[in-house]
Amino acid sequence: MKRTRGGVLALALCLAILSIAGRGLVMSATDSEQVIDLSPWIGTNESFWTILQDPAADKVFSEIAKYAPGYDLAMVRKCMEKLYRFNFDVFRVIDGRTVCFDDGVVAEYDLIGVLEVEANQYKPTWYIFKTESKDAIEFGVEYLLMMPYHGDGEGLGHCHLRYGNQGFEYLTTDPSIANWWPTAFRPEEADKLGRESILEGLVRSARMLATMLPPVK
Repeated sequence: MKRTRGGVLALALCLAILSIAGRGLVMSATDSEQVIDLSPWIGTNESFWTILQDPAADKVFSEIAKYAPGYDLAMVRKCMEKLYRFNFDVFRVIDGRTVCFDDGVVAEYDLIGVLEVEANQYKPTWYIFKTESKDAIEFGVEYLLMMPYHGDGEGLGHCHLRYGNQGFEYLTTDPSIANWWPTAFRPEEADKLGRESILEGLVRSARMLATMLPPVK
């Protein structure tokens, strides 16, 4: 199977987060059960970038820079922000159809399709949701693509998402966003693990995280 850089980045991203507990990748039950709506994501879902906005995360960026020729702390931070971040800090799934973005825009979504893609030796599945809400479209979230939460019993469970108004074909296959893997977690799980502990786990994974960065030109 051909390995794309986007697929390698996605795998490295998952392994880095899971390495907090030193475990392997295990898909959650929601990945094998039939998904018919947004129920698997009910609750508060927070951007993983919020953890890396903590000033204490500088030690993560500086450690990664040690294994990334030509990079300094600021350059690593910029690249990691581009990889992880999405345009809202939190989205709350209220029920099987309703999503609230940053306590502002509220919209109802319907599942319109399921797409399995190749990413290294894994074949993750995108669940594709679409809304007719004018407010959501103006906000830039006409399409909401979700991957199920994954992790294990001790690591930080997380999910990946993509969103936009360009259509799901672009959002799932366009090479220009192959390295864009917005990541969300459940804040109550992060608080239980301890956010400082999560950052320490990322420091230990610095060598692997450095492989996610493009070469300096």
